[in-house]
Amino acid sequence: MRVLPPHRRFLLRPVSASCRSTDVEGDGAIASDDLETLRTLIKSVAQADPTIGSVREERAWGQPSFRTPHKGIGTAVRLGRSKSGIPHLYVHCQTTLIADFRAKWGDDFAYDGNRGLAVTDPNDPRIADFIHSVLSYRLR
Repeated sequence: MRVLPPHRRFLLRPVSASCRSTDVEGDGAIASDDLETLRTLIKSVAQADPTIGSVREERAWGQPSFRTPHKGIGTAVRLGRSKSGIPHLYVHCQTTLIADFRAKWGDDFAYDGNRGLAVTDPNDPRIADFIHSVLSYRLR
């Protein structure tokens, strides 16, 4: 296992069961239903595709982060909130995931630059499509 330098150790660590009941800011408040819905959706999208299989939940930048356990399949997706409190799905800013989604769906959604997608309705099937694109990004 690779050991990170002390100044980087806070960035990525496994999520314990006690962390899962807290919000994405980590202040101990109970997570809202929309974030729990997104967490469940991420896991179900991964399990529905045998190529992806499962996801590993960790904490990155203080937020729940989901990635495939095998390299070369997809990239990580993080759950978070904008400053206004709207749930977002965040991806690595150097991917084309947000640009591709924006090209397909345009102004139907709000975006946070090239790294975030605002989720006002976690049950929208296009959100599941976006999550699948993230988790299978490197398979294209």
